[in-house]
Amino acid sequence: MVSNAIPFKYGVKNLKPAISATITSPNGTINGDSIIFKLDGHPVGFTYDAGSGLVSYTPSDALENEAYHTVSIAASDLSGTSINKEWKFYTNTYPDMKDSNISNCTSCHQANRIEGSNGDLESVHIKKLYFNGTHSNNRCDNCHNYISVPSNCSQCHEDPDGTFAYAPHGSTPSIKYQPTNVDATMPLRVTENREMNDCILCHQPGSQVKGYTGYQSTPTRLLNNHDIPELHKANNEPDCTGCHAKSLTHEHARDGRQDANGNPITCNTCHQSTNPAVVQAIKDKNTSCTSCHSRDTVHKDIHSKCATCHSKGSYEDSRSAN
Repeated sequence: MVSNAIPFKYGVKNLKPAISATITSPNGTINGDSIIFKLDGHPVGFTYDAGSGLVSYTPSDALENEAYHTVSIAASDLSGTSINKEWKFYTNTYPDMKDSNISNCTSCHQANRIEGSNGDLESVHIKKLYFNGTHSNNRCDNCHNYISVPSNCSQCHEDPDGTFAYAPHGSTPSIKYQPTNVDATMPLRVTENREMNDCILCHQPGSQVKGYTGYQSTPTRLLNNHDIPELHKANNEPDCTGCHAKSLTHEHARDGRQDANGNPITCNTCHQSTNPAVVQAIKDKNTSCTSCHSRDTVHKDIHSKCATCHSKGSYEDSRSAN
């Protein structure tokens, strides 16, 4: 078996991380010559300690920042039994913008209050999950199968005084829950809810939450494609990403940056903006830096002067050393 996979993490800050795992077999000794170690699909030179079974590799060049990286290790023991493992980690040296509040999601996923719903979370899901009080139709388990809080009657119906009331979502703001039924090869960005209703916890890469397509009786469509930093990566802007973060959410959360009113920049700074350029960029799903920021002569001059000393490589190397 392959165990102790390192790193298995979202947010690895060292861009030259030590990557390792331990290979063992109940059938006997591992054949060292059979080991194949790959990083992002490419074989790499590694070291192997037969005594401990530790196989390790440290990149000589900085890895791409703000990116998933895939590690795979394959080997066999002297009896010919195959052993293999694959896992991912995510490099990121930038801060994350706060994105847990459901209002950050409803800017794209409209949640107009629907009769029979109990707040924005139910309004977003009500067409597929009902929440209509008819127990045979409510599909509570299709969410609760993916978090550590099970679906049960008392959550909805039993108040402390013994009366019955319909108040499941938002009635227990201090509750904590973790994702379950996850992809064991994928590191999660959010491992515990940050607010009462944390959309990302279920919809992030690595979650196996499923939804309905058409009139299916069971959910089959994976809904784990919503990682906010990944969805907001700038389009084809190598001139900017040499110094700036690729993800707009990372970039706008850096260095205490503020909006025109001196407030921290949040998702709603852009998604509720009346600036025509911003409104059009969101409508077009254009995440390029220049869709909102003009690249004037002064900007070019300032950055060309910086670039004479600070290349992308030297900048990332200095960050990875800290």
